[in-house]
Amino acid sequence: MLYEIECDQFAETINGQRVPRGRIRFRPGLNTELGDKQGENSIGKSTFLLAVDFCFGGGDYLDSEKTKNNVVKFVGNHVIKFAFKFGEHIEYYSRSTLDPNHVSICDENYNEIGDPISVDDFQKHLFASYQIQKVQCS
Repeated sequence: MLYEIECDQFAETINGQRVPRGRIRFRPGLNTELGDKQGENSIGKSTFLLAVDFCFGGGDYLDSEKTKNNVVKFVGNHVIKFAFKFGEHIEYYSRSTLDPNHVSICDENYNEIGDPISVDDFQKHLFASYQIQKVQCS
């Protein structure tokens, strides 16, 4: 399961000041994303979900044709750091908007270790780790 996600561009406003959000840790089971108490739109819920998709190797986060805006245009290039937990084993990764075709393997402090892998190889690894079988149609 996606265990946590972090990005310097994820922020919240506290007492009128923009403050980095820090690591967002997911719980086992269903997680929800809530807006503010006033039910405001345009506070980043959809963009955050696109960032989650980016962690799984998706491309809509950067595709301005599919989204209402281009994230990089508004916040600049950035790195999303994330971890997956398989049983008791946690794997740490990062993916940059500058090079979205590769995923970096990281240590628990999100320092890159080794060479980046292609998004395709990363997705194959996730399929194997989640033990997902693709249906063969004849």
